[in-house]
Amino acid sequence: RAKECGLNVEVLPEPADDAAKRAEYLAEEHDSFGEFLAGGYAAIAERYYRPVGREDDGPQKLHSTLKRRLDEVADYRPGNDGLVACVTRGDILVA
Repeated sequence: RAKECGLNVEVLPEPADDAAKRAEYLAEEHDSFGEFLAGGYAAIAERYYRPVGREDDGPQKLHSTLKRRLDEVADYRPGNDGLVACVTRGDILVA
């Protein structure tokens, strides 16, 4: 969809085998907010967690690898409002 909107993005295929997929979704977290502009932006701006699963936003699905990471990494709990409700409802994109 990003390319359809004119954004220049590189779309990488998902790994073919299960071990590579698992290694990818269990990779170390990356704090792009904290690193942006060498941390300067984080010093002046508040972190934003986009809410998910709100009725007004229409149907949404979470990628199945997010559910797997939530299941396998005990301390991985993103701060997005509505995330737990989406997972509980089963709003998971099967991949």
